[in-house]
Amino acid sequence: MPGGASCIRVSGRVIAGSDLRPGHGAGASSPPVIAGRLAIDNRADTDLGEVRTFVRIGNGQRQRGGLD
Repeated sequence: MPGGASCIRVSGRVIAGSDLRPGHGAGASSPPVIAGRLAIDNRADTDLGEVRTFVRIGNGQRQRGGLD
């Protein structure tokens, strides 16, 4: 932040996918893959040195190895 001794970084990602092969699309029994993540990183200078606060929140379903 301008004029302050603190720095905040907000980042995240969203992942979504679906298998569109015949018999594997929207009418199939398995839902599409959807996942998200939000990260907040705060750093501040103090008399004792740098203080860091880091929070990461994730939600959704993530499939390993990509879509098969």
